[in-house]
Amino acid sequence: MSKLKVNELDTRSGTTITVAAGKTLAGTSIIGSTQITPDSVTYDKIQDTTTANRVLGAISAGTIGETEVVTNMVADNAVTLAKMAGLVRGKIIVGDASGDPSALTVGSANQVLTSDGTDVSWAAAAGGSLPSQTNKAGQKLMTDGTNASWEPSPGRNFIINGQFDVWQRGPTITNGSNLAMGYSADRWRDEGYAWTGSVSRQPFANGQTTVPDNPTFFLRWIVTANPSGFNALVQRIENNPVNRLSGKVIVVSFWIKSASGTLADGVVKMYGKSTLVGSGNDNIGAITTTWQKITVTGTLPTITSGLWTTGLTTDAGTTFSSGVDTANWQVEIGDTPTAFDQKPFGETVMECQRYFEKSYGIGVAPGATSDKNGTYRPRHPNSGTNGVNIWFKVTKRIVPTIVFYAAVSGNTGKITNMSGGASDINCTTESYVGESEVVANFTSTGGETNVEGHWTASAEN
Repeated sequence: MSKLKVNELDTRSGTTITVAAGKTLAGTSIIGSTQITPDSVTYDKIQDTTTANRVLGAISAGTIGETEVVTNMVADNAVTLAKMAGLVRGKIIVGDASGDPSALTVGSANQVLTSDGTDVSWAAAAGGSLPSQTNKAGQKLMTDGTNASWEPSPGRNFIINGQFDVWQRGPTITNGSNLAMGYSADRWRDEGYAWTGSVSRQPFANGQTTVPDNPTFFLRWIVTANPSGFNALVQRIENNPVNRLSGKVIVVSFWIKSASGTLADGVVKMYGKSTLVGSGNDNIGAITTTWQKITVTGTLPTITSGLWTTGLTTDAGTTFSSGVDTANWQVEIGDTPTAFDQKPFGETVMECQRYFEKSYGIGVAPGATSDKNGTYRPRHPNSGTNGVNIWFKVTKRIVPTIVFYAAVSGNTGKITNMSGGASDINCTTESYVGESEVVANFTSTGGETNVEGHWTASAEN
């Protein structure tokens, strides 16, 4: 019997052809695409290769369309970044409350990613971000436990007595008859040729704010005659250990004004400015009766000597009889000046005593008469030469030069014999003088002689 061919049947629309069990229908185009209604073919009607994987056949590059791709149909690491949808720069993918991936918006500048234990979000960094390091050479990063900030390092000022608090030689030093002068305020000295004038300590008005950092005093420099050559008021900064300043970028800052009238540019200059900046001159501009801050930055050359000098200077023949005032001198590493490096008064005194120390009270000038405060008073049983050890409060820079003073007359090279009508007797140093002590030798007139005297020890550079 011949097979029955479907295409030879005369069928009507909607007719169902039933094939008996074990029988097949031969031929092609039995069922056209238009005869299959949408969603009428289910997955269980598609041949399996495994239980979980449906064979879809080759799929060309492009969109799969409505075909479902379950998880285990995608191999591990099969989806590359290039196959992912685009994402706005700076966004990150996070899981949302529904467990679905979502794009977290871009945070603001300097924000950090934080979590509340459930979700993540952008927030300001706790305590803020670290501050910029620009122009912070020589400073230290400090924190209060919450915020961080740059703070100038204590002890950064290479100038000693920059606020002119200590005047062990007296608050006014007068220089007459065109003499070369030594030191005035501690660590500040004359440099150059003989001159006439004075250096004195002047008080700031309590509570003034024009010159910051609460200075108590300023220095007034008066020059009434300067015939022979330049004259300068300077501080020699000790370069110890050697080369601690060589090749360093430093900034010098100070305040200055005229005591009366305007001093033209060049009348008073900064000593060593041109050397520091590497060109030009030492001029700092006109000086008026209003306080102004001067700042000079440069790189120091290799320092072959044991010191570097800065301060004020004036040319031969230049005078300023009313004076020029100056305050708050600071020399520090870096290219930006910081607030004045404040120190306790006692610390500044000790720094000064490394270079100059006296037995007199802090406010009493050496050579004062009838001053017994701080005298050494050796008592000895024998006539003739006697000695007494004097220990310094601060170890000196070098072996110091010693000057003895009689307690009553104030004469130098003497000591007062209190048992002999307050007469002067000779007093000299013994052969041994060190950085820490000196032995004073004097000649007594008899047993139980009581003597009193003062001394100074100078180790200035």
